[in-house]
Amino acid sequence: MYQLFKANNYDDAQINDAVRGYARYRDLSVLLFVAAWGIQTIDAYVDAKFMHSYSMDNNFSVKLAPTMMNNPVYAQNFNGAFIPGLKLTFTLR
Repeated sequence: MYQLFKANNYDDAQINDAVRGYARYRDLSVLLFVAAWGIQTIDAYVDAKFMHSYSMDNNFSVKLAPTMMNNPVYAQNFNGAFIPGLKLTFTLR
C-alpha cells in the first residue's frame, strides 16, 4: 500500500514535537511580521505628522580634511611631536 508520508521510523511523541515546533515558528513569524509592519506604520505616521513642521534645507555640510594632532599627555615620551589624522567637520547653519 502506498503511504503519503513515511513516518514508520518515528514515534508519536517525536511527530507531535515536530508539529508543535513548526507551529511555534509559524506563530513567531506572523508575530514578527505584524510587529515590523506596526513599527513601519508608526514611523510613516510620525514622518507625515512632522513633514511640514521642520524645514529640510541645504544648511548642513560635511567636510573631511587631513590634519596634524598633538600627542596626548600619556604619549609625550615618543619621538613624534604630531600625529597625522583626519578632521571631520559638521556645519549647521
